[in-house]
Amino acid sequence: MDTHSTARQLIETAWEVGVPEVDLPSAVAVERLIGVEGTHNFRELGGIAVGGGTFRRGVVFRSDQLSEITEAGMATFAQLGLRHVYDFRLPLERDRQPSRLPADVPVSHVATGDLSAAEAMVVKIPNMLNGIEPMAPASWWDDNYVDMLNRAAPMFVTVVRGLGADGGVPALFHCTGGKDRTGMAAMLILETLGASEADIVDDFLATNVFRTPKRLPHWEPQFAAAGINRVDAMPILGVTRSGITAALAEVRRLGGAARYLLDAGLSEEELAGLSANLVDANLA
Repeated sequence: MDTHSTARQLIETAWEVGVPEVDLPSAVAVERLIGVEGTHNFRELGGIAVGGGTFRRGVVFRSDQLSEITEAGMATFAQLGLRHVYDFRLPLERDRQPSRLPADVPVSHVATGDLSAAEAMVVKIPNMLNGIEPMAPASWWDDNYVDMLNRAAPMFVTVVRGLGADGGVPALFHCTGGKDRTGMAAMLILETLGASEADIVDDFLATNVFRTPKRLPHWEPQFAAAGINRVDAMPILGVTRSGITAALAEVRRLGGAARYLLDAGLSEEELAGLSANLVDANLA
């Protein structure tokens, strides 16, 4: 497979369906996308350059919701050898879309913070896409991501602590779309390990290439009925560069991702375990 050509085609398709150019990644690593049938945004972090080495392949995966995994998808899922799944979704989301998982894979439900505020946001998003509420401006995500850092630190600490524990990987973390809560967790992990800002942003924006064009057909009838311009809905169907950079700026204002996690309750030993489990060191 010519991954470079495929990546270019995916980016062009995302642009053609209405993803703003500013919200397209500069590059997309097609080889990190995992073909679990019934998901749209299932991928790994392996292969990204981090401080002193490379993110180890096959140990950390991120995804959208898992309720529609097919039998073929379950077979692919089983081959990953996952030891743990971290589900960031709220109870109302889990009730609406129960996950399909192998019975032997432990799951932690780790939604934390002000659940009433989080539930209000979970309800607001489909309301906007259905025309029930006015569409929020793209800048809404800037505030939302910064707020998430402030209210959901225990959620992020739980997944980082688990990934750094003995026997803690391979593991998966996910939410409903695999884009906001999941994207923030990936951002914090990558920043902690020393990935470049460009690679962090590209990983976050890959949602707009892998997921948005696939989810658009589901929403198009609602958009037509509500008179919604699909371009206006793109910040909700996908992610925004401005939201990501706002979150990164807040993390750095707080002293960096490692400092943020330590202040939220992670120990230095647990932080060291993260690097030990996830990084293949450069030997040169």
